[in-house]
Amino acid sequence: MAKVVPLNREAVRPIIDISKRKANLLRNYHDLDKRANTPYVANMGGGGSGKSHSTAQYLVKRLMQKKHKLLVIRKFATTLNDSVVDLFLSKALPFWGRVEDRDYTFNKSSRKITFRNGSVIIFRGLDNPEKMKSITGITLVWVEEASELSQNEFKIMSDRIRGEPQIYLTYNPISERHWLKARFHDSDDPRITCLFSTYLDNPFVGQKYVEDMEWYKEHDEEHYRIYALGEWGLIRPENPYFTTFKAFMKGVTKYNPHYPVHVTFDFNVKNTALISQHFDGERVEYQRLIQGGGDLEDICRQIAFDYRHNQIYFTGDGSGNNGSAYTSGNQSGWELIKMYMDKYGHDYCDYSRVPRSNPSTASGRQITNALLAHFGKRLIIDRELCGILLDDVERMRALSNGSLDKKDCEKYNYGHAGDCFRYSLYHFEYDTYKSLGIAA
Repeated sequence: MAKVVPLNREAVRPIIDISKRKANLLRNYHDLDKRANTPYVANMGGGGSGKSHSTAQYLVKRLMQKKHKLLVIRKFATTLNDSVVDLFLSKALPFWGRVEDRDYTFNKSSRKITFRNGSVIIFRGLDNPEKMKSITGITLVWVEEASELSQNEFKIMSDRIRGEPQIYLTYNPISERHWLKARFHDSDDPRITCLFSTYLDNPFVGQKYVEDMEWYKEHDEEHYRIYALGEWGLIRPENPYFTTFKAFMKGVTKYNPHYPVHVTFDFNVKNTALISQHFDGERVEYQRLIQGGGDLEDICRQIAFDYRHNQIYFTGDGSGNNGSAYTSGNQSGWELIKMYMDKYGHDYCDYSRVPRSNPSTASGRQITNALLAHFGKRLIIDRELCGILLDDVERMRALSNGSLDKKDCEKYNYGHAGDCFRYSLYHFEYDTYKSLGIAA
């Protein structure tokens, strides 16, 4: 039976009987304790596996045994208090019998836990890079919900942490095209240890959780496969933006040099270009996705050289008509594209479909889904060269009013290819939409 010890004036937290703590440690904890001796530890698992709980317990034990400076990271600082900070204060520290003001202190304003032996836990969000610069002497790093980070964000984080800290990452499975899979799971790098667990490895998950997973096993195999068994994949949102995503075909496309090429741009820190060919309103093929950094020139160079003999039609993000801090000289994205296409000698460019502004995402949703239903299997997305687009089409969410949930896209850093897709259908196939006789 848990004892209750008053820790401070704000709250009381339960203390687990530490004489029985060994029986309460999960398999994931023992894997960390016995196998996690490499510079990188990628701890992936399904929901309810207890990997975050075990990681917090394991790291507290290390901090108790030897003086360490642990940096705990999430993408957004606002998510720290209700997740990992509380996990340490209400679970991991009490588990080892640690009592506030006796064994450690917690500075709420700076989010810092200090142990009697000098060990420290610091919590930071990557959305405040200036605070990351001021941290030195880190020996351990824990990146919770690592799948929220882009590869570039992880690289910047690693570059700013001096020394050679051991880095732990915890996350649920996501798309097999996610950078975490290529970086840690498909790698033969001896500096990486990969751990895996599911709810079946957690005897304390609770009967209700087990029954819920059994229900998914019978009624939603994909949800069960990904969330329960921890296999790579994306779970469709309850209110998807692309409602007819099963209508089109995932296949292999083939570029036809005798037809025009259609290029759709989305402008952001990561510029995206989607290459398609449209066959007289009868068939559409999305053949290639190009993503780059802030510099548009490399993307335009590829397009100009690869399609030098084709007529090219452009469309995309209407905000690209504005000057942007992401572009040199604060020029607009579309001005730069025209300049670069001229520079590389492509004479057959048509910009008449470039919009002055973007349609509302709610009306765009109606039109793109009607077009997807119309084309069906006659619309093909290349499964290899447009894999990120396929992920976006499955993952993008709509709000209750039918508009795109942009906050979710921004939070988890996805949707750029999906934006190209909806711009492309809206602007290049609007006449096809009107021919359906359903336009208001």
